[in-house]
Amino acid sequence: QIAVSTDVPLRSVQLILQRWVSMCKLINDPRQERTGPKSVLGLEARRFIIACLEHSPDLMLDELKDELWLKYRLAVPLSTLCRTLEEMDMPLKILSKRACEASKEKRDRFMAEIYMEPPERLVFVDESAVNMLTGNRSRGRAP
Repeated sequence: QIAVSTDVPLRSVQLILQRWVSMCKLINDPRQERTGPKSVLGLEARRFIIACLEHSPDLMLDELKDELWLKYRLAVPLSTLCRTLEEMDMPLKILSKRACEASKEKRDRFMAEIYMEPPERLVFVDESAVNMLTGNRSRGRAP
């Protein structure tokens, strides 16, 4: 019916449909085509990775690799670690750090303390500290 309505040869339509079906199988289950050795990261190591990333979502792959070595003596290639994170559905996310001042309790306590002070006595200073280790990290992993 497609061949008749589009005026395309029947054999061309059949080939296109065959390719489409095979592509859909691959897209729906990409691990179906995967070959090679089984991953060195077992269930316990995967749980450890999740715990590490929940604690510090901005860990770099090499830092995570070092943590796995210290805990389990596993020498994991970075590519395996990256692929495992993708399989665990932990893609890169943009990190946002909420300011400590966002706490309503702290804000209310501060307002109660300065309530009676005259405005001309108040001086405000902006924060100026920089964390050189994580200041430039704008991405992290999260479930």
